[in-house]
Amino acid sequence: MIMESLNAFATKFLGAQYVVLMSDVVDAMTKHEDGVRFYIGHELGHLRMKHIDGHLLRWPVLWLPLLGAAYSRARESTCDRHGLACSGSAEGAARALAALSAGSERWKQLDIKAYLDQTIHSSGFWMSFHELTAAYPWLTKRAARVMDAGAVMPRRNVFSYLFAFFVPYAGRLGAGFGVLIMVYIIAILAAIAVPAYNQYTVKAAVGSAVISSQSARDTLAGYYESNGKVPETLSAVGVDSQLFDGSQMSLDSNQMVLTVETKKGTLIFTPTVDEQGKILWSCSNGEGIKPGQLSESCINMGAYP
Repeated sequence: MIMESLNAFATKFLGAQYVVLMSDVVDAMTKHEDGVRFYIGHELGHLRMKHIDGHLLRWPVLWLPLLGAAYSRARESTCDRHGLACSGSAEGAARALAALSAGSERWKQLDIKAYLDQTIHSSGFWMSFHELTAAYPWLTKRAARVMDAGAVMPRRNVFSYLFAFFVPYAGRLGAGFGVLIMVYIIAILAAIAVPAYNQYTVKAAVGSAVISSQSARDTLAGYYESNGKVPETLSAVGVDSQLFDGSQMSLDSNQMVLTVETKKGTLIFTPTVDEQGKILWSCSNGEGIKPGQLSESCINMGAYP
């Protein structure tokens, strides 16, 4: 099968290793033998360095922002050196790389020096961001490195690292797909975090109501233990029906059940009389509050006077 694309790749199938050159690669390099040598050498580098082996084991880590893309770019740079070793000259290897961007015909008239000089433009924010989230270095950088292994590359934009840190590596699918993954992850985290946060706020409201209504319960218990009856109203024993957080208390004058209406729901305090005639309070949930949203102070209240 002939695949029309200026590309090549290495693969394994049933234990055998293969290097596949697309038809356009061979056609484009008919007048440049170093080009074919470079591409073959590059792909042999992937096989020699075992980049294909154990990929599934590395895959969970490769999704990490910055790290996965950096590993992939390092692989390509390593394999470019293998391609250079198979080429007759450094310029021949650089032209083979340049053909990937210039096309199958225009690379022949390419000014290789002017092409390499374009590396200075890769330090801007967007070019830096794209490279930090991409599987390959910019082709101008790759060509510059095969021409001179010690070539100094321009620094990337500092702010691009900050933005790239939040984009999971998506391989050849690119940064756009990485952003979609990030949105998906955020949505999952939100689906977990929002209910957990709501649970926390309800528990906090319950805990606050338990503490702030303690004085009212003590007053009611003291009145009952002294008089043997339930007061008619909270105001009859000098208790304000409104707590400091805005919650409203109401009293059942028959059973002395104290109800607290919080912003999150209703909390119910029910009294019982022990063998010594002392009042013990229990705490339970009412409308708007689920049993699992009760605070520890509410759940354990029955053990304390």
